[in-house]
Amino acid sequence: MGLDCVWNFEGYNLYYSMQLRAQLDRWEVVKTTQSHATLRGLRYGATYFLKVNAFNSAGDGPVSEAFPIIVTPGVPPQPVNFRGVSISPTAIQLVWSPPELSHGMNILDYHLRCRSAGSTRPAPFQNAAVTPPLSISIPAKHTGYVVEGLQPDTLYHISLAARTKHGSGVATHVEIRTLSNGE
Repeated sequence: MGLDCVWNFEGYNLYYSMQLRAQLDRWEVVKTTQSHATLRGLRYGATYFLKVNAFNSAGDGPVSEAFPIIVTPGVPPQPVNFRGVSISPTAIQLVWSPPELSHGMNILDYHLRCRSAGSTRPAPFQNAAVTPPLSISIPAKHTGYVVEGLQPDTLYHISLAARTKHGSGVATHVEIRTLSNGE
């Protein structure tokens, strides 16, 4: 004698909230057909509570008990509002806002990379005496930088990442063309 068990479900609802006592309809929910899910946009150092249930065409199954998850600090998020403009045929001015960090996390510095489009080598610079390197470390207190000594009328790929004691975060990117000598 045997028993065959067939689980007929279509997916899961993953509920999460920082407020354990909030009504379930006030919790954020992620629907997935996988046995795993990635929650994005969580605050570092915060405690979240998670609940899960399965669902199928007949409806939702019972919701699990809540279990706490503490989001540990990791690498920082991207700097925000990263943008730039060519201020001369040989210079690009960059500005950004710091990423939002949890309490106790501090930016140590920013890592700026610059290269001309279509090149995997350092950007072509006109004057070696004022040439910034391919990789530039910018103090944390700064939210702007001018890259100088560039070639006129050249498209540059520029990336910026924040660094904390946990490492460098994901870089944000811009592409900017320097002015031509005639502009």
